[in-house]
Amino acid sequence: MVFFSTLFNKFINSFLPPRCLVCHDVLESAAGLCGPCWSTLQFISDPCCYVCGVPFEFHVSVDLTCMACLVSPPLFEKARAPMVYEGVQKELILRFKHADATHMAPLFSRFMTRAGMNFLK
Repeated sequence: MVFFSTLFNKFINSFLPPRCLVCHDVLESAAGLCGPCWSTLQFISDPCCYVCGVPFEFHVSVDLTCMACLVSPPLFEKARAPMVYEGVQKELILRFKHADATHMAPLFSRFMTRAGMNFLK
């Protein structure tokens, strides 16, 4: 069964090759993004606010809370996002949410898994 599935995918990809979700260049595999577009993504990593996950512009060695969360504490204990909500990332998210681009779900699930791993620390 796997053989037929692989054969079918190769057949389909020969007529409808996978394309980058941003620039629409042809991809060798259905990874979602080409190299140049992937390099434009701004993933959030440490250091960031312990509560809301907003990235800090400076290095900190302890868990800190941003001023916005100190002034007006959110109703949640801790939250994380995989990327900054601007530029290419914002365009992809808006297309996923409002343009029924559900084919992006595998890509976003990988992003959310990465953010979740950082969340558990």
